[in-house]
Amino acid sequence: MADLDPVRIPTAAPSVVTSASTPRTPRRRWAGVDVTVWLPPGCFDSGRRYPVLYFHDGHNLWDAETAFGGVDWGLDEALSDLAAAGTPVIAVGTACHPTERAREYTPHRSTWPGFAELVGDDGTGSGADHLRFWTDELKPQIDRLFPTSSAAGDTAACGSSAGGVMALYAWTQRPDLFGLAGFSPALHLCGDGVADDVRTALAAGAAGRLHVSVGGQESEDEASRRAYVDRAKELVALLDERPGVALRYCYDSEAPHHESAWRALLPEALRFLLRRD
Repeated sequence: MADLDPVRIPTAAPSVVTSASTPRTPRRRWAGVDVTVWLPPGCFDSGRRYPVLYFHDGHNLWDAETAFGGVDWGLDEALSDLAAAGTPVIAVGTACHPTERAREYTPHRSTWPGFAELVGDDGTGSGADHLRFWTDELKPQIDRLFPTSSAAGDTAACGSSAGGVMALYAWTQRPDLFGLAGFSPALHLCGDGVADDVRTALAAGAAGRLHVSVGGQESEDEASRRAYVDRAKELVALLDERPGVALRYCYDSEAPHHESAWRALLPEALRFLLRRD
């Protein structure tokens, strides 16, 4: 795997890492994964080390043209607001595989009708491999190239739907690296897998800040709508009032399973994850 080349970026304004050959395109191919890095103003010259937010589905974060359904998360606006309010951070987005997202973002065997068929191989995904890419290849290079804080309490794994499952999976498997996680996981896709991971992580003393959200209109199918909410409540019951765990749970009865809902949720969720009590 080739290294990502160091890139010097103008420091007067927030910026994204750009390819030297296409300086207006905020994307780099890295180990077959499309990676975008957002940097706060002045980060190279400030002498500071910054918290880092790692996002799944990076193509949905800040460009409506690449986002699913033509609605992006508005992450660049949210990060600019955070920086203006005195909480500058670095954000890293990794786009999913163009045709195998379900497989890539499934860390446990799925038996959920419709989704398991997308995963293939009897519902067994490659989420563990994807997490290893983050921990063993992506994060070390981000820490090498940019002024990051590598502390777990300054490092978040983020995502929605299956990407939210992977964010929680990152926290349960590597709480030494990812002490923050959110936002809107489709927990039913992996059966009891995520809940079992959480129990194991808590028993081993995992700590952190977790933001869990769910909408009441995540599916047109009644059984699926119930599954989204019931699994989220199960997770909250496991995490609530656990020593060392700060939890924020958000339920919106009208929220759909859509980028527009996560865009609305994002600013508050980031403020919670980055808060220092």
